[in-house]
Amino acid sequence: MHAAHAAHRTGRSRSVIALATAVPLILLPLLGGNAAHAAEGDTYIGVDFGTFTPGGDAPKGQQGWSGDGTTAVYDWALVANSDFPSSGLDGAGTSLRYSNSLVDEVNYGGIRQLSTAFVDAAGIDASAAYDTFQTSFTIASTTGGIQPGLNMSLGIDNGSGSRAGGIVGFRHVTEGLQVWLSWLPEGADPLDNTEWLNQATVVPADVPHRIDIVSHFEDATAPDYVDIYIDGAEALTGHTLVEYHVAMGTSEAPSANSVAFRTGPSAPGPAGVGYETVRPTSGQNTALDGQGFLFTDLSTMTYETFPAEPVLAPAPDPTPDAAITLPTAPVAADATFDVEIAGFAPGEEVYFTWYSDPIFGGWYSADASGVVRARVTIPAGLAAGSHTLQAVGATSGFVAAAGFQVAAAPGTAAAAALPDTGASTEAPLFAGLLALGLGAIAVTAATVRRRRVSSRF
Repeated sequence: MHAAHAAHRTGRSRSVIALATAVPLILLPLLGGNAAHAAEGDTYIGVDFGTFTPGGDAPKGQQGWSGDGTTAVYDWALVANSDFPSSGLDGAGTSLRYSNSLVDEVNYGGIRQLSTAFVDAAGIDASAAYDTFQTSFTIASTTGGIQPGLNMSLGIDNGSGSRAGGIVGFRHVTEGLQVWLSWLPEGADPLDNTEWLNQATVVPADVPHRIDIVSHFEDATAPDYVDIYIDGAEALTGHTLVEYHVAMGTSEAPSANSVAFRTGPSAPGPAGVGYETVRPTSGQNTALDGQGFLFTDLSTMTYETFPAEPVLAPAPDPTPDAAITLPTAPVAADATFDVEIAGFAPGEEVYFTWYSDPIFGGWYSADASGVVRARVTIPAGLAAGSHTLQAVGATSGFVAAAGFQVAAAPGTAAAAALPDTGASTEAPLFAGLLALGLGAIAVTAATVRRRRVSSRF
């Protein structure tokens, strides 16, 4: 299973806009802790804190939970909801109480303190069977209101403390409960605070909230994404820490299989840039002791967001609906460029195919306007000569295609005598696009011919 799933990941990409429209379709049956689509066990773990033995460092050391600290250092405990009647939670339940009451100038926590049990990993390498990790839970305030100085984060983790799947924070501010997401953009300096980005929103702190955090892992041609839903509505969209690990040389194939609860001094910087260091005052420390956030109805799961590889047509469509404008000059195998294709159904999945021999180029998502934006790489094994790139909408059947030439490798004979194995589509070359092998490729829509497809693949 692992190898088969990994093979489907070649060339996948999603835009932020497409995620905003497509992901809720997947989340609808999951919100509120319902994970009927996922089998209990390796791909789904629903946590009932009432089944743990309270006291000591619980839940650490039980049912797969682990940690590199103790309650004496990191102030967590399993508690009866009835002990905190102002929280708004069901009084018959049990929750994980987590506080940063012991955070000060010296003790601010390590990378990972308390970790959930592991599910099968989501990621992009061969060891990860799935492309999406999701955690869902209810969060509440023990006091039923704002607790000044209360601040913590969750790492979407793989058991190493890497938080590769994303950093999500919860902080009490004057206005209420601040939920935030922080990441490093592609090409940014991980040691420069001003190059980190964040998104944050504030919701009332006097009522419980249902949180869904979804980390989508893409291949190396596209950034990973994190979507955060609050009470069923998408609230934040950002990225994982993959670019941080690439920049630091720690991992280029991050994965996630668990959630790490972390106390620390980090908080989002102003205007969506950077991060700040905040610690409770001594008076706030005292008030937070034995208080903090309550977490209940917690689950973790992994699943495959993208469809399986479709059955590829043996040859490109001779009469496509749209002509993709591609460079007329020969390009090298392995060349990478950006394409933008209009005419698909809003939000539909689109698959790319490289011809002569059909090679699956991956799934991509159209945005709300039916436009697909993708960064594609010509397969390295494509021989010199004429070829075709084709994109097909899985729902609409809309087809866009264009022919292109692969240049002969240095030191080999020219490929002029090779047969033309791709569709011939005239397209103007944008001046200068080929200089660095990276171009913005426009698409001219032809007369639209819609085709029904028998299945969604």
